[in-house]
Amino acid sequence: PVPAGHDTFEEHLIRTYLPHYSDQFRISWHDFMGLGRFFPDNPTEKFSMSVLAARLSQEVN
Repeated sequence: PVPAGHDTFEEHLIRTYLPHYSDQFRISWHDFMGLGRFFPDNPTEKFSMSVLAARLSQEVN
């Protein structure tokens, strides 16, 4: 993938703009952040909107 075509964000920005999503999904904040990372348990990895979309999609091509 081309990095310029995939938005990634630091955790503090995700916490600012998407703080309620973990509650809506009924998962921990850690698990929610993992949904947006290639390596879910790597806390230094930025949150990728593309990874989140792929993980929450029924199908990806």
